[in-house]
Amino acid sequence: MTKTITPRDFARREIRDIGEDRSTRNNEEETGKAEAFYRKRKEWLDYLCERDDITHGAFRVGYFIARKINADDQRMWWSVKKIAVTIGVSTATVSSATAMLQDAGLLVCVRPARGINSYSIRMPYDPEGQLRRKRKPRTQKLR
Repeated sequence: MTKTITPRDFARREIRDIGEDRSTRNNEEETGKAEAFYRKRKEWLDYLCERDDITHGAFRVGYFIARKINADDQRMWWSVKKIAVTIGVSTATVSSATAMLQDAGLLVCVRPARGINSYSIRMPYDPEGQLRRKRKPRTQKLR
């Protein structure tokens, strides 16, 4: 026995197919945005690693924040205390590290009057690498 397809059934199938096409297109756009974000994050981490004016503690905090930022809104919403407990440092270390990264123009930190801070990475515009500080040659101590 063959099933007769009514115009209503046909219209439902068409609408479903159109919806699937749209969701596939949206997923591809979201994937492209996520890939662009992950590429930006990798470049940011490489840049952070090459800066000699950033302390080890600031690098550790910056690395952790960058790894926890989600690709959807490109922000991280953890509290200072939770960051400190998770990576095993004091809250003072997290606060001073985020301030150092913010002063260097590498991190944007939004601190509301009440609530949790939000962090996002910022890649400085530096096409010729002038922001990277030259390392001072080490001098040997005379004995």
